[in-house]
Amino acid sequence: MFYRFIWKRDRVKRNVMVQDYSKGGLKMIDIRIMHKCCLLRSIKKLLSGSETPTPTCKKIQLYYFKKLGPDLCILRHNCSAVHVSSKDSLLPLPLYYRKLILTWYEMKPVQNVNDIEVNQVNWQLLWNNACISYKGNMLYFKKWIRRHILYVNDIVDNQGNFISFDDVKAIVGNDAHVLLQYHALINSIPKQWKGVSRLDNEESPSIKLCGKDIRLLDSIFFKNFCIMQYQAVPVSQNFWEKRFPMYDFRSISWHVLWKSPFLTTKEPKLISLQWKILHNIYPTKILLHKMRIVENNKCIFCDIIEYIEHFFFDCKIVKPLWDYVESLFSYSISLTVHDIIFGYNPHMLNKFRYINELLLVAKLSIVKYKSTVSSPNSLCQDAEIILKIFKSECILRNMI
Repeated sequence: MFYRFIWKRDRVKRNVMVQDYSKGGLKMIDIRIMHKCCLLRSIKKLLSGSETPTPTCKKIQLYYFKKLGPDLCILRHNCSAVHVSSKDSLLPLPLYYRKLILTWYEMKPVQNVNDIEVNQVNWQLLWNNACISYKGNMLYFKKWIRRHILYVNDIVDNQGNFISFDDVKAIVGNDAHVLLQYHALINSIPKQWKGVSRLDNEESPSIKLCGKDIRLLDSIFFKNFCIMQYQAVPVSQNFWEKRFPMYDFRSISWHVLWKSPFLTTKEPKLISLQWKILHNIYPTKILLHKMRIVENNKCIFCDIIEYIEHFFFDCKIVKPLWDYVESLFSYSISLTVHDIIFGYNPHMLNKFRYINELLLVAKLSIVKYKSTVSSPNSLCQDAEIILKIFKSECILRNMI
């Protein structure tokens, strides 16, 4: 709803809009992210022992989770959301709990064998674990789970050997499938994990997200973590890099360029203008023609295609304005099209903030005049009017 209200259809990817200013975003609210954050917080509250949810609510939640295995093992699997959703075990759950579990696995990264340190091997879950597979399939033995055989620690002895089939049979029961399941499980354990000794009198570890105890994480972490899952590079970065191959995008990173308007001024109108220019969505004639709003894509003053560079820099009626801006400084500067589009030395913003703010005001003055003119006057008249608008804008802001 927020995005369609602004542009009818998206001109900038929503995954970009929700990002930080330094990544080309506007920190927009995203309902998907808010929903996922709420679900992650509910898992934290369930595990943290806080007063919320109430004891009754917590009992209800634990009741549903325990139906899927002891020790909240449903939250300890090392697999993708797609794999979890394919299991019939989630079907009896209410929709809310199914959504909560699937969101958890959408956010939780799947680990491989190399990601797991030696001291973590004992508490690796045996079931639905991407590191433990037999003939390409993860294992999930419901009877073993009900008998509390959950972790690698449960199938090794103090010498680091796997427990015998007789020991397993004594726990699980004398079933026809147990022997095949036993050998499938033993053969599925990675070589790097074999030889690990049993740990006695230790509780199962806390449930973690990105290696951190979820009970210790706050709402800001959940929000930033969810936003990271939707990261996207603005399309305009590739456009400008191809458009200006001589501009040094390596030494002046895009993080600096995206953040520069927000550090240059606090005026929303100026920030919005520069943000649209960087995203290449400012409505010049070439864009309006593609949108079928105007009949042609040519500048009414110069009769050539009106790209953004032409609109703000190459157009003959704006040249006198840039000459005037250059004359305002006690030292000599020569403004280029790169300076107008991206800012003047944006990587040294503390030193050149005043210049960059003047450039933003000058671009706003160009917009104010060109957006109201339907037919050109003489070159001198048009240039003079733009100059007057610029001076009045600067006086309003006490800049000259």
